[in-house]
Amino acid sequence: MNIINKIAILSLSLIFQNTFAENIEIKGSVKDIQGSPIPDVVITDGINFTSTDTEGEYHLTSDTDISRFVYISIPSGYDIPHNKNIATGYYKELTGKDYNFVLQKRKESSENFIFIPISDPQMKNEVHLTRYKTETIPDIQETINYYNGLPCYAMLLGDIVFDEMNLFNDYKDAMSELKNITAFHVTGNHDLNLLYDDRDNSNEGNRYAEKDFEDHFGPINYSLNIGKIHIIGMKDINYHKGKNYKEEFGKAQLEWLKKDLSYITPGTTVFINLHAPVFNSSEGETDSNTDDYAEFRSIISPYNVHLFEGHTHFFENNHLSPNLYEHNIGAACGAWWKGNVNRCGTPNGYMVVEVNGDNIKWYYKSTGMDKRKQFKTYRQGEFISQKNYIVANVWDWDVDTTVEWYADGIYQGYMEQIQDEDQSFINQNGKALGYKTKHLFRAKPTNNTEFIEIKVTNRFGEIFIEKIPL
Repeated sequence: MNIINKIAILSLSLIFQNTFAENIEIKGSVKDIQGSPIPDVVITDGINFTSTDTEGEYHLTSDTDISRFVYISIPSGYDIPHNKNIATGYYKELTGKDYNFVLQKRKESSENFIFIPISDPQMKNEVHLTRYKTETIPDIQETINYYNGLPCYAMLLGDIVFDEMNLFNDYKDAMSELKNITAFHVTGNHDLNLLYDDRDNSNEGNRYAEKDFEDHFGPINYSLNIGKIHIIGMKDINYHKGKNYKEEFGKAQLEWLKKDLSYITPGTTVFINLHAPVFNSSEGETDSNTDDYAEFRSIISPYNVHLFEGHTHFFENNHLSPNLYEHNIGAACGAWWKGNVNRCGTPNGYMVVEVNGDNIKWYYKSTGMDKRKQFKTYRQGEFISQKNYIVANVWDWDVDTTVEWYADGIYQGYMEQIQDEDQSFINQNGKALGYKTKHLFRAKPTNNTEFIEIKVTNRFGEIFIEKIPL
């Protein structure tokens, strides 16, 4: 055999070896701890989907060049596995061929639960970590305790750290101090290793930007079911090394979403958790913030969808249609731990969603404040650009919220909505930076007014009143 033939045979052998190394048939089962099969559980490797049969078994062809994990969409009625409060046990790394999952049936109905979206802890150093541990964590624990045993789930909406992958372990240690909560995570642009492109853009094998995040928290696109709610966490950052990124899903993420939702009955309430907002408009966007929003909206249109997002370090609600509501919530770190407020004047904090079957209510929980603290007032002269006015910053405002005022007990009507830069942020930052929020309201009392009252009524009919002596 001449040297050319030997090279040809060797090359062909390597091709076959690579083919078998990349494309594998995986199988396994999903059962409860008594060994009973759990049928109709959705299984995915992040690309391909299937579901378990009546025996709780499944088979799936997977390409290990693309997929790192095989994982389940945790079915309603089963506990969510976790380790020190971090959700786990629903995914397995593709290192063999048999992948079995064991779930514990819930002892009680899961239709009533508390969902806590938390955006942008964004810790870069020990000072940030200490503030998160001593301010945010105790406040979350107080919220958990308030609900007196109801199941609580946190969803971290990305930018858990600030480009410092080594702080993931410290963050996890902080979360482990909480009691009676399970936490899920989505990746933000600052949770991606700036030395690499993300997996969809990389040709460097197992070196890609989201690998560190996966090492700690598992798959980047996943879903689970609690009660009547289908919950999704997914990536909407198209990332290239060196912090170059676009706020978009990309074809791979949208295809995953389409397949995941194909198993869900139209009309179901779906919580989709992202880092970057899709539709916010207060920074000048006319239709959207995310480039491929139109295809995303088409995919989710058959469902009753709530989007929970962070990234912007301001609060903006968008009720886009009867079945689509976007919550771009304030950051846990506010304006990057420089003080106690976000760019829009919303205090550092997180959202609390109360779920009762298909009925949901929510409010913003400001760190260190009572849950009924839902707006801030400025007396005349305190808000420099509105010095002749009383100003109210109603951070969880939406189009179904009313803001009214009284002068010396006499009703004056609705306060005037304005768009301006919040004074508390300017004071904290030392200068204005130009972001003008939509959730400011003003009123101009007469000179002889002794006191005013501001009455905020949210979309749920809950009333919040503050009395301000002049």
